[in-house]
Amino acid sequence: MGGRGVVEQAASAPRIAAASPARQERVDKDMGLLLLEALGALALLIFIVWWTMFSGRKGGERRDADQDRDPKP
Repeated sequence: MGGRGVVEQAASAPRIAAASPARQERVDKDMGLLLLEALGALALLIFIVWWTMFSGRKGGERRDADQDRDPKP
Protein backbone atom coordinates (compact mmCIF):
# COMPACT_ATOMS: atom_id res chain seq x y z
CA MET A 1 0.00 0.00 0.00
CA GLY A 2 1.01 3.62 0.21
CA GLY A 3 2.89 3.43 3.52
CA ARG A 4 0.40 5.70 5.27
CA GLY A 5 -1.47 3.03 7.11
CA VAL A 6 -1.91 2.66 10.82
CA VAL A 7 1.07 1.05 12.58
CA GLU A 8 0.20 -1.03 15.58
CA GLN A 9 2.09 -0.32 18.78
CA ALA A 10 2.69 -2.56 21.76
CA ALA A 11 0.15 -2.20 24.57
CA SER A 12 2.92 -1.38 27.08
CA ALA A 13 6.66 -1.10 27.08
CA PRO A 14 8.60 -4.14 28.29
CA ARG A 15 9.68 -3.79 31.91
CA ILE A 16 12.95 -4.74 33.55
CA ALA A 17 12.63 -7.69 35.86
CA ALA A 18 13.32 -7.11 39.56
CA ALA A 19 16.79 -8.04 40.73
CA SER A 20 17.08 -11.44 42.32
CA PRO A 21 18.26 -11.60 45.98
CA ALA A 22 21.64 -13.02 44.91
CA ARG A 23 22.16 -10.17 42.46
CA GLN A 24 21.13 -7.64 45.10
CA GLU A 25 23.76 -9.03 47.48
CA ARG A 26 26.42 -8.55 44.82
CA VAL A 27 25.30 -4.96 44.20
CA ASP A 28 25.45 -4.28 47.96
CA LYS A 29 28.93 -5.84 48.13
CA ASP A 30 30.14 -3.77 45.17
CA MET A 31 28.79 -0.57 46.72
CA GLY A 32 30.52 -1.44 49.99
CA LEU A 33 33.82 -1.89 48.18
CA LEU A 34 33.38 1.45 46.40
CA LEU A 35 32.64 3.15 49.70
CA LEU A 36 35.68 1.53 51.30
CA GLU A 37 37.88 2.65 48.40
CA ALA A 38 36.55 6.22 48.62
CA LEU A 39 37.21 6.34 52.37
CA GLY A 40 40.72 5.01 51.83
CA ALA A 41 41.41 7.69 49.20
CA LEU A 42 40.08 10.38 51.55
CA ALA A 43 42.27 9.11 54.39
CA LEU A 44 45.30 9.14 52.09
CA LEU A 45 44.53 12.70 50.98
CA ILE A 46 44.18 13.90 54.58
CA PHE A 47 47.44 12.16 55.54
CA ILE A 48 49.33 13.76 52.62
CA VAL A 49 48.02 17.23 53.50
CA TRP A 50 48.85 16.73 57.19
CA TRP A 51 52.34 15.44 56.34
CA THR A 52 53.14 18.40 54.10
CA MET A 53 51.82 20.95 56.59
CA PHE A 54 53.44 19.72 59.78
CA SER A 55 56.61 17.89 58.78
CA GLY A 56 59.13 20.67 58.92
CA ARG A 57 62.13 21.50 61.01
CA LYS A 58 61.71 20.93 64.72
CA GLY A 59 62.70 24.51 65.61
CA GLY A 60 60.85 26.20 62.79
CA GLU A 61 62.44 27.92 59.81
CA ARG A 62 66.13 28.63 59.67
CA ARG A 63 67.28 32.22 60.10
CA ASP A 64 69.53 33.64 57.41
CA ALA A 65 73.09 34.47 58.44
CA ASP A 66 72.88 37.88 56.73
CA GLN A 67 69.98 38.96 58.90
CA ASP A 68 71.92 38.09 62.08
CA ARG A 69 74.96 40.21 61.11
CA ASP A 70 73.35 43.31 59.61
CA PRO A 71 70.13 44.26 61.32
CA LYS A 72 68.08 46.76 59.32
CA PRO A 73 67.53 50.18 60.90
